[in-house]
Amino acid sequence: MHHQDIIDLVIFLVDYGSQLWERRNFEVPKTAVESYWLAARVQIDNWTRQLKALETVSRDDGEYPFRYQRGGLAEEIITQELLTRIWMAVLHLYEQKTGDDYPASLVHNIYLSHLELRGRILGALNRPDYLPQADAQRLLQLCERTDRWNDLLLGILASFGNVQSLAVDAYRLEEFAEDYRHIKTEARRRQTWKLMKASLRAAYNKRIFPYQPHSDWTLALFGHILGFFPAEIAEKSAQTHLLQAARLIARCRKTEELLLAVVPEECG
Repeated sequence: MHHQDIIDLVIFLVDYGSQLWERRNFEVPKTAVESYWLAARVQIDNWTRQLKALETVSRDDGEYPFRYQRGGLAEEIITQELLTRIWMAVLHLYEQKTGDDYPASLVHNIYLSHLELRGRILGALNRPDYLPQADAQRLLQLCERTDRWNDLLLGILASFGNVQSLAVDAYRLEEFAEDYRHIKTEARRRQTWKLMKASLRAAYNKRIFPYQPHSDWTLALFGHILGFFPAEIAEKSAQTHLLQAARLIARCRKTEELLLAVVPEECG
């Protein structure tokens, strides 16, 4: 999964997240919530298994065994945390505006699991035998960059409600929110956001490591996020291919389940 897919989806959430609560008589489909939770849970479990396997590799296999796999996994977990946190913020606001806490309650579980994995990654980076110092330093810089962007984007979303509990640094979030509130005209706000989007894309334009530990479940997860939105809004995203892929993967999974249920009966 390319970084730009993650960033484009984050930008979509900031641009259109408010459509979840501003549209009359619209409710987030429970099937979208459950499909997202399943794909996210599988991704978290896959990350956990990979991280455990890479943490226990013996140094007898080389000075830095599976260097690119370790670095690539860490990079993906750190970068995608930007999406997880902003998505959590949008659903937190949805709960505040509508009183429907079901989506936020399920995604909060994923959010906490993601933060736990990020903590494990940071712990591993402090080990001198895990990655070369230069690699570890670049990943720590990526963490700092992601933290700042998290708070900046939350500062924009703060114009819709209280998202302070999701801040990396609550004081920094409030500073960003205050700066954004003081932009006097809507035209200047649009111009500011346009420049911020360009900066955000540039900040994540290149990967650090060539290894990308993505799976079809990650692809499905991104598509299921779009599935929360009305169809005409989801189609405004540059990521409509992810929504189509998520639906195709879901159909394939359902077909596999049906085949597994039918084949044993035929064999008997």
